[in-house]
Amino acid sequence: MPPSKSESSSKKVDPKDAMDAALRILGIRDHSAAELGHKLAGRGFDDATVKETVERLVGYDYINDERFAQSILRSYSGLGRGGLTRQMQKRGIDPQIWRPLVDQIDSEEEFSRALEAARKHTTPSKIASLSKEVWQRRLVGFLARRGFSTQTAFAVCGALSAEAEEAAEGMSEPW
Repeated sequence: MPPSKSESSSKKVDPKDAMDAALRILGIRDHSAAELGHKLAGRGFDDATVKETVERLVGYDYINDERFAQSILRSYSGLGRGGLTRQMQKRGIDPQIWRPLVDQIDSEEEFSRALEAARKHTTPSKIASLSKEVWQRRLVGFLARRGFSTQTAFAVCGALSAEAEEAAEGMSEPW
């Protein structure tokens, strides 16, 4: 007789197997508690085993959502507050953990993050080859998709426009 649907969707196994699987997953990269729980459940471990394994790993400090959130903040320097918020939510980190970290990014830091991302994205020759309106529209869209506010995106456009005009002083028409 084939196993019922509920029996085949989650298997009751030795908790050591779940711990081994979790340690292999964590050996590749850090995960939030929620991410690891989803991955273990996806590998067929039952809810009780997943919960127990994740709790043990949190107790051992192998999983630390606050530390993980801080590493996301450092790793995704090309994202604005909105983009960082999406990354934290996607990884299942508790808003009580990530919200204070994202709120610490002031408008000056957000501007510098956006300016760095824009400089990596665009080149002076690209700026010169497009009309000012087209270039600004594209850059604002690029920055918006990365979670920067419209105000920040337009401020970055202004800064890069000024830089481009300064660099193109020898040219007859910058735009």
